[in-house]
Amino acid sequence: MGKSNKDRTKQVRTFDPDGYRRRADAIIFRDTAFREVLLVSSRSEPDKWTVVGGGVEPNESGMTTSAREAREEAGVVGTVDSFVGSFDDESRKTRTEVYILIADRLVETWEDKTDMDRQRRWFPVDEAITITSRRPLKQNYLIAACNLAAHRREQLASPPTSPPPPTSSPHHSLFSLPRRSAILPVALTCILVCCASAYCVFMF
Repeated sequence: MGKSNKDRTKQVRTFDPDGYRRRADAIIFRDTAFREVLLVSSRSEPDKWTVVGGGVEPNESGMTTSAREAREEAGVVGTVDSFVGSFDDESRKTRTEVYILIADRLVETWEDKTDMDRQRRWFPVDEAITITSRRPLKQNYLIAACNLAAHRREQLASPPTSPPPPTSSPHHSLFSLPRRSAILPVALTCILVCCASAYCVFMF
């Protein structure tokens, strides 16, 4: 296995105020059906599968890190859909932000493929959860991401709710008030004309 050009031992680590090393992982879904998850082969155990992710670099947000790691480790260009949550690993003293990412396209050659011959594969959600059981923390936030994804799928499938009709419209009221107020002078004019005509008939 080749050595990555990105020497991870020399990466600048960032820490949060609680002293946890900051990480961000991406749970990559094929599309908004949220039924398939992309996993990559493990660096340390190439015959095992895991989710993509890594350390948050200086001046980088967790969301940016998740999208960057998806490109570097899996050759996925995608869109971050939602934030799943933050997960602590007390033994490693890491705090990982987890995001759902929707794949827009897959590139044929990517950094970890070239340097480490890293593989990628789509798995049905249930199978992905099962094969990540050797890493309970990653399995836990994969489950959390899949639960959130199921909720997102229902949201996207439901037709948008029409807003209730407005009780009043400022635009309409501007026009209706002059029209109603114009009725009164016209009616008074008609009454006065009729009264004047009747008076004249009575007098003559």
